Amino acid sequence: MPASGTMAHSWIQSFDTEYEAFKTYAETYPQNGTFLIDTYNTLQSGLPNAIKVFDEVLKPQGIRPIAVRIDSGDLAYLSKKIRTILDEAGYEDCKICATNSLDENLIHSLIEQDAKIDLFGVGENLITAKSDSVFGRSI
Repeated sequence: MPASGTMAHSWIQSFDTEYEAFKTYAETYPQNGTFLIDTYNTLQSGLPNAIKVFDEVLKPQGIRPIAVRIDSGDLAYLSKKIRTILDEAGYEDCKICATNSLDENLIHSLIEQDAKIDLFGVGENLITAKSDSVFGRSI
């Protein structure tokens, strides 16, 4: 089964540079990559490095990037900035994925703020109990 999905912060941090991490990921998973762009600085390094890799690695192969992912910060604000920059770079079809302990309330809030998010990654709040679980407390 082909691997697909997103990258982890640890993947990026295991390389000397963010660019090198993105480039290696694109070369390894050219058809299936979702690039995590907020490990260091979303707008100053993550997104520019991702676009550079899109242009240098994917575009020459005729491959379009699947998505970029943000996992921290003001997701609504960042998604709007990211959408504008991706569109200006010619990647209008590149999706924006948001994660970060999302639940139905946070997703509703992001939609109300007109966030430019195409995909919501919900995992943590599906598989782990809240701090006040349904099991009673022992005193």
